[in-house]
Amino acid sequence: MENEQNIHNEVVTTPNVVEQTMHDTTVTPKTNPGFGIPQAIVTAAVIIGLALVFVFAPNKTASKPLNNKSYSALEMFAVNMGINADKFEACMESGETTQTVKDHSELAKPLGVEGTPTSIIMVSGTNQQIQIVGALPLESIKQVIDAGLDGKTLTLTEEQKPKAQTTILASDHIIGNPNAPIVIVEYSDSDCPYCQRFHNTMHQVKDAYGDKVAWVYRHYPLDGLHPKARMEAEASECVAKLSDDATFWKYLDAMFTINSSAS
Repeated sequence: MENEQNIHNEVVTTPNVVEQTMHDTTVTPKTNPGFGIPQAIVTAAVIIGLALVFVFAPNKTASKPLNNKSYSALEMFAVNMGINADKFEACMESGETTQTVKDHSELAKPLGVEGTPTSIIMVSGTNQQIQIVGALPLESIKQVIDAGLDGKTLTLTEEQKPKAQTTILASDHIIGNPNAPIVIVEYSDSDCPYCQRFHNTMHQVKDAYGDKVAWVYRHYPLDGLHPKARMEAEASECVAKLSDDATFWKYLDAMFTINSSAS
């Protein structure tokens, strides 16, 4: 929200780009454009090869025998990233990451998040938080970031005002410094075509701004539209639990890449 006490900040108008955005909500979108494999996401060739052959299933039905045992596509991704297959399967079977995914969605409720992708841009210099809804293009995101880095307070529409303030948690998945001047908290669904486009855009943002911008990813699976998204989210949390945050991001990138190519 705007910081009314910061009288030294220049007030400018937010770029009028809301009407151009695309996002998934509980209503099926009228259009479902296909997107190519994001160029900014680079994963191992063997992972991409597996992804193109074994499309994620909405359940744990076996799709390929490996080492005398059957693995779902999600497990095969984990195995090829160095995750112990038995531990991954045990994690998925136990449901121990189910609550983590639910917790992310619960964090979104006070903000008024209704669809994906929805992101909160936190600007430390002006103490302002800006909600962006949909897959905004890179140039539109850069306008907001540049204004924040220049210390300008934006005049927001009602849609751009979060209903509550966002804070960074120690448990968050984050690329960059949580104390960066700009922190973007994204609520996303790995099977959402608009999220797939925006995931690529966020990599471009990080490439363009480096340490000036940090990126937080939170799960917001839309079960009515994407029945396999919740399982994909739980699988990524198992990967994080069994390895580290860097591997979580690689796994997430791989999921977005294959889901994008299958759109």
